Amino acid sequence: MTKEGFLSELKDDKTYILDVIQHCSLKDVSKRLQADKEVVLKAVSIDGNNLKFASEKLKDDKEVVFEAIDEDGYALQYASQRLQADKEIVLLAIDNSCGSALEYASEELRSDDEVVRIAVLGNLNSTVKKYVSESIDDGTREEIEKFSEDWNNFCRGAYGDAMIQELKKEYIETGAIKKLLQKNDIHILDAFLNNWDNIEEFYSKYYKNGYPKVVICGINPGKNGAGKTGVPFVDFNSLSKLLPNVNETDIERSAQFFYEIIGHFGAEKFFETFYVTNVSWLGFIQNGKNVNYYNMPIEVREVIFDIYKSEIDAINPTAIISLSQEVQQTNKVLFEGDENIELKSLPHPNYCAFPKNKDACTEQYISLLSKYIH
Repeated sequence: MTKEGFLSELKDDKTYILDVIQHCSLKDVSKRLQADKEVVLKAVSIDGNNLKFASEKLKDDKEVVFEAIDEDGYALQYASQRLQADKEIVLLAIDNSCGSALEYASEELRSDDEVVRIAVLGNLNSTVKKYVSESIDDGTREEIEKFSEDWNNFCRGAYGDAMIQELKKEYIETGAIKKLLQKNDIHILDAFLNNWDNIEEFYSKYYKNGYPKVVICGINPGKNGAGKTGVPFVDFNSLSKLLPNVNETDIERSAQFFYEIIGHFGAEKFFETFYVTNVSWLGFIQNGKNVNYYNMPIEVREVIFDIYKSEIDAINPTAIISLSQEVQQTNKVLFEGDENIELKSLPHPNYCAFPKNKDACTEQYISLLSKYIH
């Protein structure tokens, strides 16, 4: 038997596929098994998006679709039109996608008051209002528009609250990304949750007048810096200089360089001008080493990008300064078509912290950032 023939037989071997499906995708099995309810149920329970490769008949099977969207609400996009019009199914999908699965609901349900209210108001997700049907009740539409305006103002600090930090905390506690990482032996850096009081104090102190319109954006928190402090590019050594009651002194190379740049302009002036964040609010670790968002599974990156775009929408910046080529590429993909956002880049602080690079990088940083300091 040829290698191709052997592999073809394995793809059609139900016992074998049931044993290994957690390590592969439903797209890798035979058409016969893509139509086998037992196989498909197991596949979608592991990854709801396996529904994409199920037979048309099983995409119209309520038990299968329910299992898929219970694992991932976004799997609603692969369900049959009949089930995209099933209110029970759609409400579960909305609940498991922070409201975003409304995009894939039927026109009728996108004009259903209860469904729309739960998607937009119940999930505190003003971004999904674009999926609401034009035929929605006028009163509901007015309520959604008012909520959207109030929510965006809230996120921008109009009420003097670090709302984006609250969104981060709520998002982490839902376990949305954690669930996606279980099968990859990748773990979230969550030590910063023990530093929540200092996080809130930092954002209240330095962004008390709202969020500035120039964003400095890094990759994701590292295990020795923001992974512990919860403040992008700030380790505990730097945080102890920015807040009076911090006594820990853990050091991260990137953060030390970044703090020197902050010090050049002065902390008050720096954070009055620049909003500092990362593409991913969360840091990740695998086998003791940092893992960057651009090396994550595609389904994780999609969640990260959705959350990052929501943050940028809330800030409504005039410029984004990317701290690495990878971040610049991400921002070009996400925002290059937005004529209101200027995209600039600088080397990553970790690269800049090495002695041979430090002087040239410091000059680059000061030269570019000075253009935005008034």
